Amino acid sequence: MAGSRGVFWVRRRLRLRTIGALAVPLAGFAAALAAVGGANMGKPAALGASLHVAGPQDAEAEVRAALEATVAAWSAGDFDAFVGQYEEGVRGFFLDGGPLVLGFDVAALRMAHDAGLTAAVTARDVDVRVFGATAVTVAYIDGSINLPGGAGSIGGTWRYSDTRVRGDDGWKIVQYHVSELSGER
Repeated sequence: MAGSRGVFWVRRRLRLRTIGALAVPLAGFAAALAAVGGANMGKPAALGASLHVAGPQDAEAEVRAALEATVAAWSAGDFDAFVGQYEEGVRGFFLDGGPLVLGFDVAALRMAHDAGLTAAVTARDVDVRVFGATAVTVAYIDGSINLPGGAGSIGGTWRYSDTRVRGDDGWKIVQYHVSELSGER
């Protein structure tokens, strides 16, 4: 019995590493899924020369809308919009427990999607904290990821966090973390 359980975890880790090896930061789908269909992320003014200074509640709403736009783009397979949610030098940790992921490859993302990579997730207990032009979001993500090439699927609950910075073109993800939740929440 213990041997078969060990094989299960080895196979599970290999599946997770397969996703991580694609250098696809699936953190985007792990944001608040609210199916906003083209959420208006707004165009906050740059720091220093602003026409509109968002108050704390406005900024939180903008960050939530940005998270929703990220999820909507991921779900729709709109990779240009998805990638547009990230700063070029984004970095993060993914489900596979592997090393730090730096940036990601849009071509690899498209190939993985064309080969069957999809995600069906929902976010719960989303918490957004805004600190000037920086925002930190945490959430629990429930759902599943269908792996490319018919390699199966991974389901469960994951812990998610991201850090976004506000610039001329909205709130962009600069860092993210997705990891498996131990125990139930």
